[in-house]
Amino acid sequence: MGIYKTISSKVILRKIFRDINPNSDNWVDDAVEWIGEALEHIGASTQLETKTCLVNIADYKGVLPNDLYYINQVAVNTLVSSNTTDELTKLTKQVKDLTTSVENSSGNFNSDLRNLNSRITVLENRIMQDDGLSILEYCTKTFPQNSDCPDCTQDIAKPKSCYYVENDRVKTSFLSGIVCLSYKAFPVDDDCYPLVPDDISFKEAMFWYVYKKMLLGNMSPSANGIDYLFADQQWKYYCTQARNQANYPDIDRYESFMNQWVRLIPNINRHESGFSNLNTREDISRTGKTYLMPQSDFGSSSVTAAVETAQEGLSTVYTSTAIWTTNTNSMSNIGSVYQQLDLPAADDVAIINAAIALDRFDNYIQVTQLQGDDSMEYKYTMNVTAEGSTTVTVKMEFGSVLVGEIEHTVNSGTTAISNSFIHEVVSDTAGSINLYIKSADAVVTSATFTAGTLIAQRT
Repeated sequence: MGIYKTISSKVILRKIFRDINPNSDNWVDDAVEWIGEALEHIGASTQLETKTCLVNIADYKGVLPNDLYYINQVAVNTLVSSNTTDELTKLTKQVKDLTTSVENSSGNFNSDLRNLNSRITVLENRIMQDDGLSILEYCTKTFPQNSDCPDCTQDIAKPKSCYYVENDRVKTSFLSGIVCLSYKAFPVDDDCYPLVPDDISFKEAMFWYVYKKMLLGNMSPSANGIDYLFADQQWKYYCTQARNQANYPDIDRYESFMNQWVRLIPNINRHESGFSNLNTREDISRTGKTYLMPQSDFGSSSVTAAVETAQEGLSTVYTSTAIWTTNTNSMSNIGSVYQQLDLPAADDVAIINAAIALDRFDNYIQVTQLQGDDSMEYKYTMNVTAEGSTTVTVKMEFGSVLVGEIEHTVNSGTTAISNSFIHEVVSDTAGSINLYIKSADAVVTSATFTAGTLIAQRT
């Protein structure tokens, strides 16, 4: 059966007082720790709560939350703006300053703290929005990047951003930033006492575990003739019963379990989408062109387009996406001859690999394994600074093939320009993305690439 509610450990303590009527209460503080031990022995996932938090990364590492029991997944938000992170850092510092100097809070400590925490919560929720999250893989490099030995790195091939966990720290392959952490923790009440699932098996299991620990310490709660061996047997019986009760699914979880396992189309990309739509059932399409079509995502950031295209009768849709984040690569004195604009460095690129390979190098993305009828869409955003109004032209080449040219009007000062190129592949090919820019006259002083997305799709 499903267990949905919890009770405080204080209820278990009252049960012990009521059932065995001990002669003293000098065991109460120990009993709170014993209850926590008993919950760990039972070890059912449903007795834990799922929590999320942001971890600040500095010098390749960040501190894990104190209540962490085990990690679900780690992610970064590739679309969050620098203004949001700067504001979050500012508010966090204000909270720290406020709590370490209460006498300077002008008598409004509680109110000020509540206001700051409310603003921090809003910013954290913005950073942890699903649309911008990119799941991190666990690092497998023998020589990971870290601050202890910055020269001991393997730069032969830079992989995707990753993380690993050591010594109460989450360590990343990038120097600094913010990671989103989803983890499991033991729930506690307002007094930090463990919360126990509100189920009779758990209550009995907690009682017998505390009772056997009391007997182990030569305590004599009552003259009932119960020895340690009998109490230990009872504990083992109810421990197993409680674990089974917690793991036994209700109707909705039964349905979810069935939809995960009764499938004909395997989807091995669930991890990178945060296991969203894991339990969405496959449907039969009767268009005559295909039979089984999952309603869920295909393990890419272009979920909606992939599903819509698939429902038109195409057998399968594969996408591969690379996202460039804000960087400082720029050029100055833009003239009337095309100049190549450097794309962001490899550390600023997040890639989701699928059937089409996207390999990142220092300043460009290499696209391989393309086939006829594949398509690519490249979206770019850059800031152009000019001393007067003029026009600039952006050109994209895939390898040596001209994809297109787009003309933009820029005003005096700094103007943000953005657009996209679509390239239809007509034969098997491979190449790199190259971006060029030129101006109609000499008034353009600089151009800075800020963001871009490359989506390669196969149908």
